Amino acid sequence: MNDRSLLRRALIAVSAVIGLSLGALGGGGAWAAADTSPPTLISASVDRGVFNLADGPATFTVTVRASDPAGVSTPVVTSGSETTGQSAGFGQMSLVAGSASNGTWQRTITIPVTAAPGAWTVTHRT
Repeated sequence: MNDRSLLRRALIAVSAVIGLSLGALGGGGAWAAADTSPPTLISASVDRGVFNLADGPATFTVTVRASDPAGVSTPVVTSGSETTGQSAGFGQMSLVAGSASNGTWQRTITIPVTAAPGAWTVTHRT
């Protein structure tokens, strides 16, 4: 195998496909009105998108900004290979700014050097 094909196999592209849980935070007694409106996704981003695993693990930060008057359930994200069943980074995001009703959440994910080459997608899990 030549150096060029090794480099191609080692590159990982990360794309973001992020959603939000339809649940809301907060308690409600028997008399509370049901929250039937989903949170509003204001923005979602991944700070880096292309990695060469020959240079080391692929580490990137996923950021989500969302709002809901009733509160946004803590977003949960993971990354997964589009060609294999491998995944990395599953977990809850941390609120880094604002509040549960209008905030910004982040999570740093690392894809190890032993990961499958090719495209990986960042997704929300409920």
